[in-house]
Amino acid sequence: MLTESAMEYSLPGVLHFLQAEWRRFERERNEWAIEKAELKARIALLEGERRGVENLKFDLMKRVKMLEYALRQEREVGVEVHAKRGLA
Repeated sequence: MLTESAMEYSLPGVLHFLQAEWRRFERERNEWAIEKAELKARIALLEGERRGVENLKFDLMKRVKMLEYALRQEREVGVEVHAKRGLA
């Protein structure tokens, strides 16, 4: 037995509710798809930046090693010149 406070369902009411819920579900799904695409684009951008920084770091490390080598060569030349002056 239904009381006065109990909800009575009708076919049009149920259909309206289902349609409203379906629209809400579709809207949320679309929002999630958009957010997912935005996050994937951000990930791609950040990964590209990371690769760029890694390449820059690699290039700078090569330059540092080259400069260290050149410094060692200059020091060796300086030691040899100093030794020759001392002998002469």
